Formats: sequence, C-alpha cells, structure tokens
Amino acid sequence: AFVAVISVQSMFSFLCAFFGKEILAALGLPISEVGMFRYGVAGSLFLVFLLFSIVILMYLDRQREILVSVVTLLVLNTGLSLLSVELGYQYYGIGFAVAALVAMLVAFVHLANQLYSLEYMTFASIPVVGQRRGGKKLRARAEGMYGRYNSLHGDERR
Repeated sequence: AFVAVISVQSMFSFLCAFFGKEILAALGLPISEVGMFRYGVAGSLFLVFLLFSIVILMYLDRQREILVSVVTLLVLNTGLSLLSVELGYQYYGIGFAVAALVAMLVAFVHLANQLYSLEYMTFASIPVVGQRRGGKKLRARAEGMYGRYNSLHGDERR
C-alpha cells in the first residue's frame, strides 16, 4: 500500500509542479505565484508521506513518536513560515515545504526504528506464564540471568 501511495502521490505532485503555469492560468491566478504553488505542491507531497507514517505509528500505538513528529511540524512550520514572510515574496511557501520535509524525516526515522524492533516489541510485551514480578529479594545474577541472588533467609548464596 505504501508503494502505491508513493507512486500515485509523487506522480500527481510532479505533474502539478510541471504544469504549474497552466494550472494557475486555468484557475485565473497570476503566473507570478508559480513558485509559491510549487513549494506548496512539494510541501503537500511531504505532508502526505508524514501522515501515512503517522497512521502506521498509530497502529503500532507509538503516541510519543507521533507527538514528536507533529510538534516538529508545528514548530518548524510556524517559525519557517514567519521567516519566509520576512524574507520576501519569492520565499513564500518554502517554510511549509521545509517544515513538512523535516517532520516527514523525523516520522520516517521513528517508523524505521519501530519496524526494526517490531519483533521484540511484539513478543516482549507478552507476559511469560508463571513469571513473578521482581521484589526486593529477587536480584539479577552476575551472569546476567534473573533469579535469587540472596536467599530469603539472609545472605546465604544458592
């Protein structure tokens, strides 16, 4: 499904960017805004990939990673858009495109880490039958295994 989304969205975004002048003329908008339109198209492409990654992270119940990705988009979009307004007309839209790109990369890194450790996350969360919760008397052994390091009646070693 991811490859289908990438191929369709990328093709549509490329066609919109390539035929930007014609699209703006058909909509009755000034041709001088073609740069802003292309930045918007690129930003929307990155945003679609970000949202797709967030959907997968939601399925994996990775709320912290989703929060980091969305806050990255919020902070960068606000800051970079204000900066692009200060820089002038030719930079309008680039703040959104860069913010969406960085947030997409952050989400991709989180998604790659989650998929890399998917097996561990799946099976480590399943409780082992007969396993007890560790108390004060249950200590880790020097060899790295779990068990009774001290006996229940004092400092006698088993």
